[in-house]
Amino acid sequence: MSPKLRALHMALLEIVGVMNAPQRDEALIGAAGIRLDRALFPLLIGVERFGQIGVVELAAGVNLDHTTVSLPRSKAWALSSPLKAPTTAAPAASS
Repeated sequence: MSPKLRALHMALLEIVGVMNAPQRDEALIGAAGIRLDRALFPLLIGVERFGQIGVVELAAGVNLDHTTVSLPRSKAWALSSPLKAPTTAAPAASS
């Protein structure tokens, strides 16, 4: 790897480390003046970035198993999050 590419790689890793620090999430939540479980924050960021998204895709985006995302997803639904809810009923036939 060239020295310039290595320096770029290290700079990107440092930026990602700073952006992923939990203190940054807490600062943003505090600045918004809301009470939010910090575990929900990465999921809500994913929804904001991608719009309506399925649980499996959302979980993959934050490197979690989809079963791990199910509980926070239920909390997010209670907050009227735009996560896709599972469809249990067949669509009504139009006349």
